[in-house]
Amino acid sequence: MKKTSLFSALALLLICLLMAGSLLAQESGGQIYFPIISGQSEDAAQVETPTPRITVAIEPGIDNTSTPTATMEPPQTPIPTSTLRPGETPADTATPTFTPTPTFTPTPTLTPTFTFTPTPTQTPTPTSTLRPGETPAETATSTFTPTPTFTPTPTLTPTFTFTPTPTQTPTPTSTLRPGETPAETAAPTFTPTLTPTFTFTPTPTQTPTPTATLEPGETPAETATPTFTPTPTLTPIPTPTPEPGETPANTATPTFTPTATPGEANTPVPTPTRGSTGPCTQYGGGSMRSSHFGVQMYEDTSPASKYFSSLVQSKAGWFRAEVSWGMTEPYNTTPQYYDWSYNDRVTSAAGHLNVNVIGTIGFAPVWAANRTNGPIDKVSMDEFLEFVSAAVERYDGDGVADAPCSPVVNYWEMYNEPDRIGAGSQYRRGWGDYPEEYAEMLRAVYPVIKAANPRAKVVFGGIANDWFTDQGGHFVRDWTEKVLDAGGGPYFDIMNFHVYPNFWPEHASQPPGVYEKAQKFRRILANYGYHKPIVITETSANSAYGKNIDNEYQARYVVEIFTQALAADTLATMWFMLYDTPNAQGSYRNGLVTDDNPPRPKPALYAYHTAVEFFETANFVRVLSSAETGAANRLAYEFNDPVRNRRFVVAWVNPVGSTARANLRLAANRAVVYDIYGNTRSIADGADGSVDGHVTVEISAQPSFITLLR
Repeated sequence: MKKTSLFSALALLLICLLMAGSLLAQESGGQIYFPIISGQSEDAAQVETPTPRITVAIEPGIDNTSTPTATMEPPQTPIPTSTLRPGETPADTATPTFTPTPTFTPTPTLTPTFTFTPTPTQTPTPTSTLRPGETPAETATSTFTPTPTFTPTPTLTPTFTFTPTPTQTPTPTSTLRPGETPAETAAPTFTPTLTPTFTFTPTPTQTPTPTATLEPGETPAETATPTFTPTPTLTPIPTPTPEPGETPANTATPTFTPTATPGEANTPVPTPTRGSTGPCTQYGGGSMRSSHFGVQMYEDTSPASKYFSSLVQSKAGWFRAEVSWGMTEPYNTTPQYYDWSYNDRVTSAAGHLNVNVIGTIGFAPVWAANRTNGPIDKVSMDEFLEFVSAAVERYDGDGVADAPCSPVVNYWEMYNEPDRIGAGSQYRRGWGDYPEEYAEMLRAVYPVIKAANPRAKVVFGGIANDWFTDQGGHFVRDWTEKVLDAGGGPYFDIMNFHVYPNFWPEHASQPPGVYEKAQKFRRILANYGYHKPIVITETSANSAYGKNIDNEYQARYVVEIFTQALAADTLATMWFMLYDTPNAQGSYRNGLVTDDNPPRPKPALYAYHTAVEFFETANFVRVLSSAETGAANRLAYEFNDPVRNRRFVVAWVNPVGSTARANLRLAANRAVVYDIYGNTRSIADGADGSVDGHVTVEISAQPSFITLLR
């Protein structure tokens, strides 16, 4: 009975406990536990996950006065009710962390090479006014969209070799299956170390329109197609010119026939030349070429050019050509990827004709300079030196990495008219405001040129030194002195200036002013302790600024300018240009031949031939005084030719358009007088009525070559 009562009491107690538990379960979310909370509210305690709890254990067989025992259990991680996929993390679980150790070492071996050839071929329309002596590429602001063809399609099959460096600890949340790697669950982030060499051959397949400027170091694949300004390819507009032999009414009809005939260019004499392309056809064999006089040419000078025959016929022994950095490296790259097509064309004549070349470096790419003919101020000077070194090597004729037919350029002119200030279009802004930077550029480039070709000469940029800023012009009056003050003197071999008859008042008392301007630069150099050769890389007579010079006047100036240039002991003088070129304002006819197809010789070409014939082996002796000539405007220069054993005087009456005539009395028993076209007349002592060991020669505004005989 007592046992029955005891079991009944225990059963009742158990029922009570179960009922109490049920109530507690409803209050605590269905779990029976007693929260242990210290200093927190019940709500705050419920957010702790998980929370330690006390479990009440009641052992059967003990009377109802026994004290329940409580045991502490550690926090537990709930068990999710669904199967996790690899890489999934349930929201209510703690996330274990571990650091995997990658067990792979891929190794890339990239060896790409690529070569491509952009070929801008557009014909811009110049829209600015040319100053006397300016080249169309330097003055005309061309509006056009260049068409570079350099979007390569690379083909390469790389093998990879690199060692990754893990930089992140992934957090896997599931068990890896056999064969799985950490990359399949939580991909680690790492930075591979690559040192690839590139060797692939792209195939240019499209012609993009440049729309953006590349930053230094970018390639076309990395940016939008670059914008750059190539040298304009001008298409001259021909105008009527006299047939060969025509002259104005106030001169004798020229009958001079040039020694080099047009047929000479059509009868090439093959001769081997050095270079990877094998023998290249040589032209002009057997004809004399001037060691003193040259011409300016642009664009294509190869035998395919319509002007090549005229170059052969001209007897010019020099030509000046633009070597463009921007056309070679329109976006920043390395020499093995340079596009040499433009520069190979402009220097090509030197691979087919025995001529000296003055290569004028200029037109920096837009990624390298704010002024394409000014300081390299966007990138390191090393970028410029890299281009110059590669250009000098390509055109040194040593048979190593040469251009086709191995044309030789041994004279490197550092920019055209660098004394121009920052006015006008981008490519017209020069070094005028930066003489110190120009001196620094010379200091940097000089040893690079000498290292690439020890025979090469560094030529000072052909400065205008007229139309000065204090006259409203664009050129700095004392720019040369500022370069020398900045220490540039030791870093060029040859002084260089431009001279045009229109500006003679700046330097002389009468035209053409070549002799006086050369003497001025000799004095400047001497003041700094230098004695350097001088070249004139631009001179001509043209119709700029409305001062029309007809064909006869132009021919007269050819002889006057070359006479004074030789009297001033210049190394070489370039006539600007070989052929006529257009001007947005109208005629710009300063060529020796027309722009017709084929070009036609002008009277100036025959005068050029006569000058070559007389001056090639002659030495300057003296300038005759005004007391000897009879008046200050009667100019006369004496020369001696030891090779031909003759003495001669070149004389004329100023100005070039004068109709005056004057008598010049010279010591000789007889004289043979040549006009500028080669026509002759003889004068003997006594023809003036007095046999006295002198001849009296009538001179005019057209120069005469007077050969004096004893």
